Amino acid sequence: MIIQALSLGTSAGLYCMVTCAPTIAPLILASPQKGLQSGLRQVATFLAGRLLAYGTLGTLAGLAGRIGHESFAQSNAVFSGSQIALGVLLIAQTFYSCTKKKCPGKNLLFGTKKTIFLAGFLNSLVLCPPILLAVSVAMEKGSPLQGFLFFVFFFLATSIYILPFSFAAIRLNPFFLKYLARMACVCTGCFFIYRGVSFLFLKQYLVY
Repeated sequence: MIIQALSLGTSAGLYCMVTCAPTIAPLILASPQKGLQSGLRQVATFLAGRLLAYGTLGTLAGLAGRIGHESFAQSNAVFSGSQIALGVLLIAQTFYSCTKKKCPGKNLLFGTKKTIFLAGFLNSLVLCPPILLAVSVAMEKGSPLQGFLFFVFFFLATSIYILPFSFAAIRLNPFFLKYLARMACVCTGCFFIYRGVSFLFLKQYLVY
């Protein structure tokens, strides 16, 4: 099981890297925290959100396999909702500013750390070939524990491809990157919302 999960994660790593890029890269670029060490912390926060999502998916898939609920992998409400929520999150982050000492945003959802964690969680609830294959394998295990462990090792293998995004926190041109990141957040957010709505109502899922 471990070798199977690691092999699937390694082979799907580049795909995960591409699908995560429009989410994590703009968030790190827009973050006021700069430097490689800060970038590593932000990537770790993003990965923590992914781990929570993967662990949940693995557990539910294993449980679904045990009780014979075959429609779990075909359910679209959760996956569509996660895409819409992620799109709203990215757009909202565009208008988040905390330059003042007392910023109301600190008590809300859209602080940098919370945003990146939630983005990692929502971005992992997508209908992509590697996730669907991992869900199918976890369902075959027929055990919530084995499903959870399978997704954990799958997560570890794919996480290697996410670490390079830490370099996005290196300060190059703050003024240019600030507005570039905001534009990317809005564009990506609109795409996620459109993709979630299209799949929910039109049963059409758009890929990158």
